[in-house]
Formats: sequence, structure tokens, C-alpha cells
Amino acid sequence: MACLFTECSSRARIRGFCQKHYLKVRASGLLPVLARGRLCTICSEPHYSKGFCVTHYYRARYHGDTSVVIRNPKGSGYTNKDGYRVVYVAGKPKLEHRHVLELRLGRKLLPNENVHHVNGLRDDNRLENLELWVKSQCKGQRVADKLAWAKEILRIYGPLIGRGSV
Repeated sequence: MACLFTECSSRARIRGFCQKHYLKVRASGLLPVLARGRLCTICSEPHYSKGFCVTHYYRARYHGDTSVVIRNPKGSGYTNKDGYRVVYVAGKPKLEHRHVLELRLGRKLLPNENVHHVNGLRDDNRLENLELWVKSQCKGQRVADKLAWAKEILRIYGPLIGRGSV
């Protein structure tokens, strides 16, 4: 079968187009218009696959039901594949539990710090459900090294003791 472009004699490979013309049509946004007149069986949008438009196809594929609607208001973020809430801070995605604790501490978290959810629910980011955990450990076994490490811990976390537990 030849490419759908009338002046092209190349073999059709993708949705009736040769690769060169498919990429041009896809980039132009006209691909749904040129979908040979097929429409979604539910909403009459241009056909994508298996009788559905893009929206209904993915709803059927991932939820098993084309009527499932997942509403996510703009700016509210989303839940990632691991179950953690992600919010946008200054236009960049950030894990919400880390952001909440950073606001509480008044500083960015250090690379050796992580946030623990007390009740185990990854999307429950209430301040009372979050604990600051430290992953770092003292290197070496000399007493001088352990004392230096303990002083560093007190320097970093000592001011937090007066503000309550974190």
C-alpha cells in the first residue's frame, strides 16, 4: 500500500503514511483529522485505537471502564506511581512530604535526611504524621570520630529540640 500523500510513492508503514509523512502530519497536529473518517464510538472524537479516541482508549485500558474520570485540578499536583503526592513548587515537581517538612524546618533537607510517614500512608502529609529521619552514620570506630559526629548532630538538630519534635 502506498502512502496516503498523493504525490508520495513510498510504502505506507504507520497509519497509512510513510515514515517521513507520518512524522510531518504528527508534528502538525493534523493526524486525528486524517484518521480516515473513523470516530470514537463514545464521543465522536477522531479515532485512535480499538474504536476509541485517545481519552477513552486509555480509560478503558487502565481502568477497564470508559466512564472513569480522574479529576486533578490545575496546580494541585498528582500522586506518583509509588503512592507519594507530588506538588509543583516554583514550577518544578517536588515530593509533598519533603516540601511540608522543609517549610516546618525553614530550610532545605540535607542529602542524608529523609521523611518518614508515621502511619505508613504515603499520601498523608499532615505535619503530625511526618518525622525527620537521618540516614548518616559515624564513619570509623575511634572515640574522637564518634564525638565529632555527635557534636555535628547537636549542631544541626539542637535548635529543633526547643521547637518540639520533628
